[in-house]
Amino acid sequence: TDVSPRDGLQNEKTQVGTARKLELVRRLTAAGLRSIEATAFVNPKLVPQMADASEVLRACLQEGVGVAYPVLVPNLKGLEAAKACGAKEVTILVAASDTFAQKNTNCTVDENLQRATAILKAAAEMGIAARAAISVCLGCPYEGDVRPERVAEVALKLYEAGCREVVLCDTIGTGTPASTRRLLEAVQGAGLPMQHVAVHFHDTYGQAVANTLVALQHGVAMADAAVGGIGGCPFAGPGASGNAATEDLLQMLDGMGIETGVDMQKLAETGDWLCRDVLGREESISKAGQAVLRQSRALLGKPAAAAPAATTSSSSSSHSSTARTTSASRAQSDSDDTGSSRLLLPLTGIRVVEVGPGLIAGGWTGATLAYFGADVVKVEPPEGDAIRKWRHLESPGGNSLWWQSIARNKRSVALDLRQAEGRALLRGLVGKADILVENFKPGTLEKWGLAPEELRRQNPGLVVARVSGYGQTGPKSSEPGFASVCEGVGGFRYVNGVPGEAPVRPNLSVGDSLAAMNATIGILLALVRRGRLSSAGGPCGLGQDVDVSIVESVFGMLESCVPEYDFLGEVRQPSGSSLTGIVPTGTYPCKDGGYTIIGANGDSLFKRLMQAMGRSDLADDQRFADNAGRCSHQALLDAAITEWTSAHSAAEVEATCRAAAVPCGPIFSVKDIMEDEHFKARNCFETVQLRDGRPLKVPAIGPKLSLTPGCTRRGGPTLGEHTTEVLRELLKMSDPEMDALRASGVIS
Repeated sequence: TDVSPRDGLQNEKTQVGTARKLELVRRLTAAGLRSIEATAFVNPKLVPQMADASEVLRACLQEGVGVAYPVLVPNLKGLEAAKACGAKEVTILVAASDTFAQKNTNCTVDENLQRATAILKAAAEMGIAARAAISVCLGCPYEGDVRPERVAEVALKLYEAGCREVVLCDTIGTGTPASTRRLLEAVQGAGLPMQHVAVHFHDTYGQAVANTLVALQHGVAMADAAVGGIGGCPFAGPGASGNAATEDLLQMLDGMGIETGVDMQKLAETGDWLCRDVLGREESISKAGQAVLRQSRALLGKPAAAAPAATTSSSSSSHSSTARTTSASRAQSDSDDTGSSRLLLPLTGIRVVEVGPGLIAGGWTGATLAYFGADVVKVEPPEGDAIRKWRHLESPGGNSLWWQSIARNKRSVALDLRQAEGRALLRGLVGKADILVENFKPGTLEKWGLAPEELRRQNPGLVVARVSGYGQTGPKSSEPGFASVCEGVGGFRYVNGVPGEAPVRPNLSVGDSLAAMNATIGILLALVRRGRLSSAGGPCGLGQDVDVSIVESVFGMLESCVPEYDFLGEVRQPSGSSLTGIVPTGTYPCKDGGYTIIGANGDSLFKRLMQAMGRSDLADDQRFADNAGRCSHQALLDAAITEWTSAHSAAEVEATCRAAAVPCGPIFSVKDIMEDEHFKARNCFETVQLRDGRPLKVPAIGPKLSLTPGCTRRGGPTLGEHTTEVLRELLKMSDPEMDALRASGVIS
């Protein structure tokens, strides 16, 4: 969020007119910024610069489509005034020290919190999103250092009161990377999800950008800054200087490869215009902005001191920032066990608890979320998940090779859920989570007193993904349902086979993988919905259940089977290697004993295939001009194609089809896949290290995102590897408490 129109200008001695403030907002918008703090509804006698708040906000809302304009409101009166002008988002102020609170608002911190809670409640009733800025988090001009634990206490109370975003402010600019890290660890340790934290650093001692980097590395995704580095709190005392410069912050993000779509040239020109033309300074405070302008002027042959034009085409810019500071690309803070650099992942800051009997559907759901950055806490029984011992083991008595793929990037906590204390710990962990993934038999959570509605009493935003064979309702819901059975009930096995023979099973659990995909989609949709409920993406939104059935996940693949049966009474039958009603498409034998798949089921594709085969007679035969005609003569056409493919090797057939732009391909084994150059070029394999140091290839997880791709950061954990770490971090348990639980077998 660029805060220059409000926080930047409020402390300036030069009075800035409304027209110039609006020009500033227009320039920031033209540069690509999409969140701009427009003004403040404060007492104009105390802050004369904000006397035109109503005019500024109304004009911004009329002009700025697609731009957020948060405004500062210190009290209920300010909130009412902002609402009257159409405000959609407000920022309220709370102090972290009593002396600063007394100097600014004539009350204590606790009284300040009470007032803030009243504003938050009123804003929610008005449908206005609210963020809260906590002043003097890293130092008070009157009290000196402020305890991080005190800030964390204030921040958590604001979050629990319904604040969508808590902004930690270094009001006097005395923070350092070390003190910033301690503050963020305290806030995170208090249970405040980092996706709901923002930072606002002043640059008195030149530490603002470095402090912002530390925040990014801790999972914070939102940062305030002011173009040109202008600004400062009117009541911060002597010595405090301006905000972090937006240009400097974006330059850092650009160097990290974080996409923003902000035009750095236009932004630098805006900062220079604001500082020189509007405020009468010699130049912008931003070093990055100065450097960009020097470079562009040198390229254009202009003298260094020349004032920039009001607007510049982005085509003349050698700097177009690619930084992005939204929650979709927050910095990854987990240590990278594979040794690669820190990555920016779209689900960083989202916490997941995964629990169940250790099967594929729930496990792969958790693996997918973890791959894209979520902190997935895998809760296992004391003996470990069953899948740890399925198929081939990495060593005698060790874990399965499969475990290294399905449990990658997760943290393992071993709890005995048969004991009441174990279930109480699970409840506590879920209370700190955004998502619960469970694949128990329906009714298990309810039997334990952990039904979703009960869990949401303590955590209203919780999304509960429930993966089972038949779903949570219906006559079969209580029946056990592995993928092997559910693929039959869901219709997949019926059509998968050769006519007249028993249906066959692929040597994979297709239903589980489909269910995991549906669960992941449902979770992400629920998170989007949770954000939208609060108008601006915060904790005011409620969670919901995601009910995923393996049967219905398979059933969802049946394409046109349902409407065809309903309308025609037609039941699609198994068809071997062809596809009923689509001709030609099938698997054909080749001279070298291999097979190739050809799909030429479009009218023009069919003609090209026939011509490539040397069968112009078939290409020009009007009986085969459309799919209906080809279906009537399927046996004839399949015989012609088989005759052709049988006279050539698979490679020759594929080369001929490729030249004719006809879809054609081999049938690969996993050996073929891992040796294929296309799969290698697409980075379809990633490497983890086994405990003895040996490397192991695992498959990458799709989809591939251009800005925030997922990755494998470490292999599957050992059983209970993170029990102590997680219970200490999330539940604040002491070592003696954990020792007692370990002695009684509750944890391991």
